[in-house]
Amino acid sequence: AVQAAAMQLRYLNTVLPPDEGIKKVTAIAWSPNAKRLAAVTTDRVVQMFDDSGAKRDKFSTKPAQSDGPKNFVVRGMAFSPCSTKLAIGQSDNIVFVYKLGIEWGDKKSICNKFLQHHPVTALAWPAGRAGELAFATADGKVRVGTLKTNKASTLYAHPEQSYVVALASSPDGNGVCSGHLDGSVYVFSFSSGTATRLTTHPCAPYGLAWGVAPATSDATTNTGGGVIACAGADKKLVFYDARGSGGRAKQTFDHGADDPDAREFSCAAFCADGETLAVGSFDAFFVYAVDPRRRVFRLVTKKHVPNLYTVSALAWRKDGSQLALGALRGNVDVYDACVRRRRLTTRRSGESYDVAFTSHAAFVVRRLRDDAKCILRSKGGLEIAEDSVAIKRDRYVVAKTHKTVLLADLETGLVSEAPSLSTTSEKAPSFDFDADERSCVVRDASAGELAVIEYGIDGYIGTARASSVAPELVSLRVNAPRADGGGGVKKIAYPLDAQTLRVDRLRGDDGDVFSDGGDDSDRVPLGSRTNAQNRVAGVGVTVTHASRVDWLELNARATHLLFRDKKRRLFLVHLGSSSTKTSLLEHVTYAQWVPGADVIVAQANSQHLCVWYSLDAPEKVSHVSVVGDVESIERADGVTNVTLVDETRDGTKKSSVVTLDESLVAFNTLLEEGALNAAAEALEPSFKNHGGVTAETEPMWRELLEKAVAKDDAATARRCAAALGDVARADFLDDGLLDQGEDFLFVDQDKENDSKNDSASSTNDSDSLFQKSKLAMLDRRFGDAESLLFSRGRVASAVSMWRCLGRLDNASEVARRAGRDEHAEQLGREHLEWLKSTGQEETAGALLEARGDLFGAIRLFLKGGVPGRAAAVVIRDAKNASSVTKPSVSLDSRLIEEIVEQLKRASLHSKAGLLFDALGKVDEALRFYVAGDAFAEAVDLTKRSYTRSGGSGLGGGPSV
Repeated sequence: AVQAAAMQLRYLNTVLPPDEGIKKVTAIAWSPNAKRLAAVTTDRVVQMFDDSGAKRDKFSTKPAQSDGPKNFVVRGMAFSPCSTKLAIGQSDNIVFVYKLGIEWGDKKSICNKFLQHHPVTALAWPAGRAGELAFATADGKVRVGTLKTNKASTLYAHPEQSYVVALASSPDGNGVCSGHLDGSVYVFSFSSGTATRLTTHPCAPYGLAWGVAPATSDATTNTGGGVIACAGADKKLVFYDARGSGGRAKQTFDHGADDPDAREFSCAAFCADGETLAVGSFDAFFVYAVDPRRRVFRLVTKKHVPNLYTVSALAWRKDGSQLALGALRGNVDVYDACVRRRRLTTRRSGESYDVAFTSHAAFVVRRLRDDAKCILRSKGGLEIAEDSVAIKRDRYVVAKTHKTVLLADLETGLVSEAPSLSTTSEKAPSFDFDADERSCVVRDASAGELAVIEYGIDGYIGTARASSVAPELVSLRVNAPRADGGGGVKKIAYPLDAQTLRVDRLRGDDGDVFSDGGDDSDRVPLGSRTNAQNRVAGVGVTVTHASRVDWLELNARATHLLFRDKKRRLFLVHLGSSSTKTSLLEHVTYAQWVPGADVIVAQANSQHLCVWYSLDAPEKVSHVSVVGDVESIERADGVTNVTLVDETRDGTKKSSVVTLDESLVAFNTLLEEGALNAAAEALEPSFKNHGGVTAETEPMWRELLEKAVAKDDAATARRCAAALGDVARADFLDDGLLDQGEDFLFVDQDKENDSKNDSASSTNDSDSLFQKSKLAMLDRRFGDAESLLFSRGRVASAVSMWRCLGRLDNASEVARRAGRDEHAEQLGREHLEWLKSTGQEETAGALLEARGDLFGAIRLFLKGGVPGRAAAVVIRDAKNASSVTKPSVSLDSRLIEEIVEQLKRASLHSKAGLLFDALGKVDEALRFYVAGDAFAEAVDLTKRSYTRSGGSGLGGGPSV
């Protein structure tokens, strides 16, 4: 393990040479991506250096007023968390934010200005506040500048307006602390929005820095508030507890008592991990680090440099491997910093790697061939075992602490830390880096435990207990987030037992929800650190089979599962709501997905190769004549090659290569990416070569057509319809019909509207509008088509659409909403006449009833043979007769008699009883109730009549 050894500081170079006289370096800043080092002296010129120390750029700072004097001093400088902006605080009462860009040579500009009433004395840009920077002023205030609004507000102010001498941000980037001239130290938390007076240091803390508290023995993360280091003219360095008020001093280093030649401290800076502190003095600087054994800070290095004079500025590189310091004469020196360094060489290719430990809990790996770097740091400050560092597959880095495991990908720079799997076996869990490019599977064969780590995400994104952890029985798919912002696909397939497979969603999966009706109550949230007994989160799909499964694999999009059983039968499972299982082939000797594509290649004998290009039509398979057995499938540079090996009788082996139809191979990938036009282009070569669609490409054309209609891509939809021979649909989407005026949507009334605004953009918008509305109609979304047309004033077009569909009622409603009442009435009359002419008297009657024409509605109901509805109209009218001044249908005795006659013929006696009951004719009502066996209604009517008559009884009525 890394011992508590002294840090080795090795002088690298002087990026800015010293001046003859005093030319104090007032600020130094290193960008978070470690690509830029900025330094400024009293000459107010910002010098920019790259990561190798070469000078790449410079620019002069500007005064607050364009015509103002250039007698100001830069008091503070800090890069934004994204490394593309540089904030500069000046003594002439202003803070400038410069936009530098990503690459050297990008145009520089001032994107923000924060003008103040007092000189700016210090500046810090918290890592967790990308859109906010903190700065201090001479009147004792600490303020925050918001880039979005270009306005500044006060976070807190010293009650006695004591000058702010130093400002520092917290390691987590969500807090700032300030040191004042009277020795007081204040702490502000952005999350709580409160400021606390932490302590009063014996002198002004010109050296002020905020780091993490040394981790306890059982901690895996640093959860405390950390420590704040204060140093000044009293030659003492004090570490204060940053939590709460009171400011308890945790450690004190009195250099004045130990060294009679000690000088005052002038500045201080913590490394990004918050565990290594550099403090500047006169002709010397000191480095303190956490002792992993005693869990306290200790002095690990004192560097004495003659004629350096006062160290005025310090800055650590992001990975902690270099320290830059500026001094009184304007020189900026860079030192290499490490605790221990070693060289690793892999057995696989002989690649060499440089491993430099910057602390007991962090190290930097650098591949010497291409200088690819990666920083691995234990989040909890745990000690990393030096002998545990290993390079796998010439790309992945593995390291271990006594509680966690760290993984990194040198190609992407992503780092993850997860708790170690607890195991009772002497054999440690293994790491499978071949399962997926973006993640790693941790296998514990003794416990049957699987755990998935995605590079760049701490903790496990899923764990599962499997009957076998063999590589051929575990398939993992962790895809990058989609272009539309989705979280991508994260799924794992594994065997629950020999005949049962499970496909589960991992944490962060944004794919379709599985549903198998199973019980997932035993699952706990992912990322749990409970002895790896948790299961993957979310519901999944369980696949049962009659025989033992000996191989399985998910496709690239994790929408289908391919597996083979011990009887050499190949099956495909669609992982949707239905979980359809399809048998593909028997006597299979080889099966594999084409890398990165939804294409299956399988072989049952040495003479034929079976290829499935479309998963939606598994019954349609392409047979390719070959000689030999498949050895591998490779896909690179747009070409998919299947390598076969044939062993002759004399024992010699002959290799051959078969190239698959790349246009069909790439189709599903292009479709998933939303490149519909490119997907159509991929199918065109097959269409031309075969003179039309084939059994393999027909389902592809249909799927592309559906996608094009759903995404309002009219050109691709027409292209697909033409390829499928759907002439009617292709003509419907033809753009040429618009130019010829033959389109049913482009009616004369709307041409007049277009003539009022005949600009090119208006014409293009109209064409796009028509195509979108047509696609909505093809998808049977007529309401959406109407909304599109109506929103652009295409009322006549919307009416024309509904007329063509035979929906005159909807057409009338559109005209009425547009304020065209006469047109709406005409359409209403046409609709009514059409209903009558087609024998839909009931519907026509309902239409008249809604318009208030009760007499007409009743006539149509009687003509249509629905006297019950006619009676219902009279009943409702009778109830409302007292409040209506117009003639009531209930008073038309001849109409009532006609209704009753039809009710009697239809044996609707109870309905007739209700009619007479509503008209107040009790005797007739009772007679029909009795005839219709509606005795409950008859009794109720008798009671009501008895109550109204005052108990005198009923006369002339039948006995009930």
